Amino acid sequence: AYGRILHDLSVFFRLTDRLQEAEQFGMKALTIRKSVLGDSHPDHARSMEQLGLVYWKQGKSREAYTLLKGAADASLRFINNYFRPMSEAEQTRYWATLQPGFQRFYAFAIDQREKIPSLCSDVFNYQIAIKALLLQSAAKTRQSVLSGGDAGLTADYKDWVSRKEMLARYYGLTRE
Repeated sequence: AYGRILHDLSVFFRLTDRLQEAEQFGMKALTIRKSVLGDSHPDHARSMEQLGLVYWKQGKSREAYTLLKGAADASLRFINNYFRPMSEAEQTRYWATLQPGFQRFYAFAIDQREKIPSLCSDVFNYQIAIKALLLQSAAKTRQSVLSGGDAGLTADYKDWVSRKEMLARYYGLTRE
């Protein structure tokens, strides 16, 4: 709880441009979360990302890169370890908590791509890894439904796919 409070204070100070204080609280939160939770815990990754965002705002590109990439790598490990056995609803909720961190990393990459050329390949690798996991999960669901032998469920699934494809076509239409 203390680590979370320090983390939240760091976020507050970063958002109010009090970067020295944001850095101090962020470092404390990171240290506490690592010692109490370990470096494979999602809250540790969040503190890494937060401190990385502070360093980015301070113009410390290399320090920011190390922490932001470390947080993104940890999130990718979480996805690899925990995503597959989850239900589709659980996957959606879990991805919703991780996606903003990847989006912030991508924003950092766009901003710092000239200073740190490896950022472009990092973004590409994250995109490929995430898309592969999401596709694999969707294929697993489709295969499970279609091979399950429940005719009603199979019909409902095919109807859902058909409606989803129709909706996608509708989104592509002009207003007229």
